[in-house]
Amino acid sequence: MLKVVDTQLGPLHITWRRGARHISFRPLRTGEGFSITIPAFVSAKGYQSIVEQLRPRLLVLKAEREKLSPVCLLTPSCHLDVPDFSLSWQSYTGHLIRFRMEQEHLTIFYPPSLSFSLAEVQQSLVCHIERALFLRAKDVLPLRLSELAQQRGLSIRHIQIRKTRSRWGSCSSRGHISLSLYLLLLPLHLQEYIMHHELTHLMEMNHGPRFHTILNEVLNGKESAFREELKGYDTNIFSAIQEVQV
Repeated sequence: MLKVVDTQLGPLHITWRRGARHISFRPLRTGEGFSITIPAFVSAKGYQSIVEQLRPRLLVLKAEREKLSPVCLLTPSCHLDVPDFSLSWQSYTGHLIRFRMEQEHLTIFYPPSLSFSLAEVQQSLVCHIERALFLRAKDVLPLRLSELAQQRGLSIRHIQIRKTRSRWGSCSSRGHISLSLYLLLLPLHLQEYIMHHELTHLMEMNHGPRFHTILNEVLNGKESAFREELKGYDTNIFSAIQEVQV
């Protein structure tokens, strides 16, 4: 892997991969910069021309992400309290940030002298919060999906929890359903709306009239209302953060 810093795009992690036929890219987990995967037959110097080819698209994506970025930092005034996950902070006399997960609750222990404005501090906090969300999602979401499937007499071959930002869920023709861990940020009725949407794909793989007829019937005529309500949510954890005075 080659790590470089581009003045416009930020950190770039360039990886050459055997068997890759196409160039692919994705945002880095840190929230800034991109990971770019290049076929192994491209020379080490060739990555520069590839970056230039991708630059217009990456700049557009960077601008979109910055538009959605939070204007505040993660600090002890930020709390997260959704149906199956909550976050709180506690000052202690140590020197390192520590994390303790107990069922659905994550406690962050921090030294009073901690500089929350440091990029590496923010990256560590986001990484650990999302890791805790992932573990909680694995405990909660498959069980909830399985219960809904059983109620409808449907059979799921495999359930996977993924860190997917582009979509809330997906269903393959083989009966494999993937759910984004960020479903935990949604109210329970919207979680179930998405789950019913993917379960309906076990009966109808496309989004034709029959699909919507089945889904709308399962949702007691509320499919359109739920779809509109879901537009007010996204997969950014900061969208669910609340600031309170401490």
